[in-house]
Amino acid sequence: SEMWCVPEYCVERGHPAEKILDVAKRRNADLIVLGAHAGSGAPGAATHLGSATVHNVVSQAHCPVLTVRV
Repeated sequence: SEMWCVPEYCVERGHPAEKILDVAKRRNADLIVLGAHAGSGAPGAATHLGSATVHNVVSQAHCPVLTVRV
């Protein structure tokens, strides 16, 4: 089977959540895909604490965000 779209990637420097959101907005992204480590400590810490990159991206993104456990 063929890919129906061409994935794009880039490398930027700065605060991760801010850069991810900035690039997604500039490129008019249809989807943001993030790898997320299983949280240690409190359940849901990786996605529900305000300081987590994943939380900030998911809560502020203008498009859907797919998180993949790595």
